[in-house]
Amino acid sequence: MIRRFRLLSIALAVSAIVPSVASAQMQQLQLTSTASAVPAFNTRVGPYQATTTANGALFNSGTSFTVFCVDFFNPIGLNSPFTAHVTNLATGNMGNTRFGAAELVDYRKTFYLTTQFAVTPQSNWADIQATIWAMFVSGSPAPSTPAWQTLADNWYSSTGVTADWSQAFVLSDVNISYGSNGPTYPGTGGVQEFVAGQIVPEPSTYALLGTGMLAVMFAARRRKQGSANV
Repeated sequence: MIRRFRLLSIALAVSAIVPSVASAQMQQLQLTSTASAVPAFNTRVGPYQATTTANGALFNSGTSFTVFCVDFFNPIGLNSPFTAHVTNLATGNMGNTRFGAAELVDYRKTFYLTTQFAVTPQSNWADIQATIWAMFVSGSPAPSTPAWQTLADNWYSSTGVTADWSQAFVLSDVNISYGSNGPTYPGTGGVQEFVAGQIVPEPSTYALLGTGMLAVMFAARRRKQGSANV
């Protein structure tokens, strides 16, 4: 019973981290901090903090979470209201994003690249961000190396194709719509786009994680038994 309760507690803890999508695919939010980002290209690159201002598709009002910028040419100021279409990257229905279904793979590669901010020195952040921007809009700041694009391409072909994208989202300005002639929107200044969420490990990854946890538990038990026999 205790072991079952512990497993249930772990499951509940994980579910609290992963956002659940409501029926209305909209979210009102505002950027509240760029302190965790670093200066580059006369802006800041890396993770931003956003806070929801009403209940929506991702979170209830007042929830803070991390977002990453996709659009270089249309910045948004701190504490400026932003109403977003929430697009799940698992669906392939990209009609409310800035670049549409033709860029689904690039959106996914972008999402992978955002995970690299946390595991690489900040000196690389400008190139990571520039690689993201360059995938979508020509004329964006160019990265100094193609290495990050190559990394994203290789990762997607080997892992990303079969990854679980159900918890990865594109947050696009509500005024954007994507039709047969491309995106339509009312000029510049209102076309911002972010990605947020997480790539969920494949079941095989969970199996490896579980095996590792069992090995650690077994080793700990052996050490405990050994110390008791001294």
